[in-house]
Amino acid sequence: CRFEHVRPNVILDVAHNPDGIKQLFKALDKFYPHQPMQLIFGISSNKDVLGCLTSLPKRVKKIYLVSASNGRGLPVEELYQKALEANIDPQKLVKASVEDALKTDDLIVVCGTFFIMNDVRQALGICDPQDPFDLNEKANQHKDTKAQRH
Repeated sequence: CRFEHVRPNVILDVAHNPDGIKQLFKALDKFYPHQPMQLIFGISSNKDVLGCLTSLPKRVKKIYLVSASNGRGLPVEELYQKALEANIDPQKLVKASVEDALKTDDLIVVCGTFFIMNDVRQALGICDPQDPFDLNEKANQHKDTKAQRH
């Protein structure tokens, strides 16, 4: 999910901090300078949400706000409020499902967190092999258990 083309008009990139987002859109400006673009954006609650939102370029036509299904993402309502704080035009903001966001012929860029990528891939019919549990969650549980013992 680093500038990964999964369909001719869909790019996945796990940019999830202001610098990563700036670099992503620098590459998009190079390879797709005049192409209409829509964004599917979700972000983990522990990231620099305002910094990421203010790093988004004005040329994005629509920003579909989504939350990761694993519960670690910022809820859509909070993300919407943060987007307004970042002075993003409310006319560009859409609270929608991943499936609805994929219904366009424009270039679709998906970014903001690793945790929305699986939802997008599944909505596109891409079936990747998966572990029986979320390895990140398992690692965090292990840390929490270890900390409780000490």
